[in-house]
Amino acid sequence: MPTDEALVRSADEFNQLYSQYKRAGYELLAAVVAGMLVLTLGRGALLGLLCSGVTLLTATVALLPGSLSQFIHDMPINLQRMQETIPYLWERHVTGLAFWRLLIQGNGVGPTHSFAQMLAIQCSLILGGVLVLATWRRRSMPDHLSSLTRFDRRQRRQLYLDRTITATILAMPLMMPFYFGYDLLLLAIPAVLMTRGVLLRRAAGEDVSAEIKLNARLWTILFLCLMIAAPLATLTRVNIAVIAVGLLAAVAIGRCWRPMTTAQPMARPVAPLAVTVRRAA
Repeated sequence: MPTDEALVRSADEFNQLYSQYKRAGYELLAAVVAGMLVLTLGRGALLGLLCSGVTLLTATVALLPGSLSQFIHDMPINLQRMQETIPYLWERHVTGLAFWRLLIQGNGVGPTHSFAQMLAIQCSLILGGVLVLATWRRRSMPDHLSSLTRFDRRQRRQLYLDRTITATILAMPLMMPFYFGYDLLLLAIPAVLMTRGVLLRRAAGEDVSAEIKLNARLWTILFLCLMIAAPLATLTRVNIAVIAVGLLAAVAIGRCWRPMTTAQPMARPVAPLAVTVRRAA
């Protein structure tokens, strides 16, 4: 029987490994967001990222000497120990790697099969490549917007940007090596942006009833899947939450490709009422 001191030491070691592993996952998320910012916003975003990145790197090297090299050295070792030497909660992850690992190998201890890794890498490359192509295609203002007013062009540009943000956030979990189910709270952002876009287009006179029904069904399916995904994946080796997020991501990326109709101008904001200030008697 292990002593209390050994148990405490193993728990502390696990917490340290877990925190480093999770931090690496968030850094990958930040890298994806940074790349999409540069693709959509151009040189201004690149300049801002370079300034902040150089500042943070300089501060890290100056104030924490050796920490960066130690992180690069320890991270692969910690990742292997977390995923291969102890029972890992693959059914709790909403990632392509966890989906294929669980489907092929189950939840046992051991290294991930090369076939599962290959499938996860291929899915990430395909999803990321299509997302980048869709973003690059919509980077400049389409020609059919040149006939609109300045306000309508600005609104359409914003809707294009909202679609890119929505597709990026929905695709990120499937391309990450670390993304727990509770991290899907971040999907509240694309849900709000999709709703905003639909409401603006409906106010402009477009028929969006089919899109509203599709959005409601997909988000309802995702919500229901998250409630039963983990126990169901333990029994069947199939994480349906990954499939639901994949469907939403595919729909969002598809909307980035399609041009918007311009038959009606966008709804203008309501002008504020004039307020008369009077002195009290």
